[in-house]
Amino acid sequence: APWFASETAVNRYEVGDAIGERQWFQPPDAIRSLWHYTYKAYHFHSTLTNSAGNHHPWESKPWTWPMSLRPVLYAIDNQNVPGCGAASCVKAVMLVGTPAMWWLAVPVLLYAAWRAFVRRDWRYAVVLVGYCAGFLPWFADIDRQMYFFYAVPMA
Repeated sequence: APWFASETAVNRYEVGDAIGERQWFQPPDAIRSLWHYTYKAYHFHSTLTNSAGNHHPWESKPWTWPMSLRPVLYAIDNQNVPGCGAASCVKAVMLVGTPAMWWLAVPVLLYAAWRAFVRRDWRYAVVLVGYCAGFLPWFADIDRQMYFFYAVPMA
């Protein structure tokens, strides 16, 4: 809703600029602009693959997320570091995650699997399905660029 309400939203008036005028059978311009913007974002990200030569130094794959092997660098500054007494200092803002949360999740998920499959407890099966629905789809296209912050809701 905010995208429709804002006059300055990204590509809000894409229809008049790039896609042409509306025909009698097409949806309103705002819907067409949103569709076009969504398509462009999807196309950009679906073609941003490693096999196409697009490598990023902070990229990580889903199997590394539980161990927090590759953090995400949000910002770095070597100029304005408060309290720096050395010749050179660096201030970095990173998403490191909480490995203890992930590591505690492993035995809990194993216990849930045991309860779901051996004891046939549907309540644990629901939890497993929800967790797998958030984690397993990332394995569908390993070639595309992925980052650790995608996994933050799973921890």
